[in-house]
Amino acid sequence: MARVLVKTRVTPNQITWAWGLMMLASSLLLLFNDWVLNVIAGLGWLFGYALDYTDGGIARLKGMSSSRGAFMDLINHSVNYPLLFICAGIGVWRTGGCPYLDILPPEAYIGLGVAGGLGCVLIMLMPTLYRRVKPQETVGSSTEIEGEAIGGWFRKMMTLNPLTFTNMMTLIVVFALLD
Repeated sequence: MARVLVKTRVTPNQITWAWGLMMLASSLLLLFNDWVLNVIAGLGWLFGYALDYTDGGIARLKGMSSSRGAFMDLINHSVNYPLLFICAGIGVWRTGGCPYLDILPPEAYIGLGVAGGLGCVLIMLMPTLYRRVKPQETVGSSTEIEGEAIGGWFRKMMTLNPLTFTNMMTLIVVFALLD
């Protein structure tokens, strides 16, 4: 297959920096647990997530794939996804709890945010850990865990899952609007 080159002034690494900073800033907005800031944070995460999907494709189209870009992508994921949950938990704690789940003390939301953040890190590490145990069975990406390699019904069911990252980011905006 011939490589198609795309001419743009924007480099893939600049896109990676942009979505990383956008997700970082959006997560920090959740610390205030303010209706308007939560909507902005949710939209920022959705837009940042869309940019996350473009940097690799543009790198391949421009012939600019690099280990530096892959490393920046990994760092952005490892920092921003846990930060999303931790900042949301702290934001709810700072404002005295959640009106929908009044049964929990406000401090519990910090623990839930940290648990969610650690869960994200574990999910992102699973393909790497699996490759270390069974390197002969992997293709060098996270598709073993995410379901692309499995395909079929599993892949279709994952798109309906309300807890996949894309749907979760949409829920940030929905919950902020309902608040």
